[in-house]
Amino acid sequence: MSSAPPTRSSFMANWESMIAANGYLLDVSTNDSFSNYVDGYHDLDVGNVKGRVVTGLNSGTTYYYRVRAYTSSGPGSYSETMPATTVPTTGLNINATFDSSITGNQTRRRSKR
Repeated sequence: MSSAPPTRSSFMANWESMIAANGYLLDVSTNDSFSNYVDGYHDLDVGNVKGRVVTGLNSGTTYYYRVRAYTSSGPGSYSETMPATTVPTTGLNINATFDSSITGNQTRRRSKR
């Protein structure tokens, strides 16, 4: 299955579909033991699809994901753990900050009529 390439803050999680699955629950962690989870990605119900874009991640970081199918009988066992790495940040990064001399100046210019 082809996949969208990772970015600095996302990757595409893909898995094989399972017969009779009503949907899938997705887990994403920064470690392969899943002792902690990325916010919003613990038993995330992604519906009956074969992939999901995982967003809001840190650049240059390896993440691990797994899924488990669920049916009307409940959730099944976990898939194998799959790694995915976001693209490292390169080049110039600008993190703009504004101090009170910019954000606190309430003076407005009036146009001459």
